[in-house]
Amino acid sequence: MNRTKSFLVAAGFALALALMCSACSEGSEPKKALVGQWDTMESSVARDLISDNVEFLNDGTGMMEASNLKGVGAYAEVFTWKIDNDGRLILMSPTGAASIYSIVEISKSALILEGNVAGIGHIRTTYSKRQTITDSRDNKKYRVVKIGEQTWMAENLNIEIGNSACYDNKPENCQKYGRLYDWETALKACPKGWHLPSDEEWMALVNFAGGDKVAGKKLKARSGWNKAGYRDGNGEGLFGFSALPGGVGNGTNFNHVGNAGYWWSSSEYGNDLAYYRYMSIENDSWDYGNKPVLFSIRCLQD
Repeated sequence: MNRTKSFLVAAGFALALALMCSACSEGSEPKKALVGQWDTMESSVARDLISDNVEFLNDGTGMMEASNLKGVGAYAEVFTWKIDNDGRLILMSPTGAASIYSIVEISKSALILEGNVAGIGHIRTTYSKRQTITDSRDNKKYRVVKIGEQTWMAENLNIEIGNSACYDNKPENCQKYGRLYDWETALKACPKGWHLPSDEEWMALVNFAGGDKVAGKKLKARSGWNKAGYRDGNGEGLFGFSALPGGVGNGTNFNHVGNAGYWWSSSEYGNDLAYYRYMSIENDSWDYGNKPVLFSIRCLQD
């Protein structure tokens, strides 16, 4: 698939927006409502043709970040956009080709689009408005995303506190994957208003994403995971969760970065063990581990 065709296909799925319809809420002006970044939550079409996120700017320009699992690597594409007199959004690619789409529903945090794409047919896609919070302890910003009834950090926590470390003790790994923590530190590491999720809260996320057999694939980021033989370890990147394989630390030993991610829960399994969520390039599951082991943290809003 060449870049022009790839842009048009991805644009048709992830970037086509239009003026308010009768289902649109709060009476916001269309342009004001659309400005910002949006993450793909769910779509009725093949995920290998959908962008990861899109940003609309006030000046009528924007940026699409996409990765095509059928041969086109991750890339970013600029575009221009405007709303025409009929209340439609016109999306213009760098080649000058235009796409026109309509909207089903819009609010401050969610967007649902529907339309027909030549050669593909009818599509329906749901997006979440990207938001951030600032950790007042060190002023780091984190993306957050609402998934079902829960609001999650969309990145691993990265604050130097308690018994924690960067993978291989290299700061660049903290920047990419967040910091690794033992369980006792993890219990109190999240910022005010957030907490380490219990196993029940993790399972609510897993169930919303379709259950144990498919949730890991949906929650993993669409790039950043190694391959397992001929199998691509990357996920579908749905819901904006963007799970990355930050590995594990145990004493001075670090393992599995690029191949697996481990996230603590607040739920104990006896005196010495606690439950954690595990995602790898091959499978995804619940397990329990020794509390001194260093895993990643995803914070959940109170």
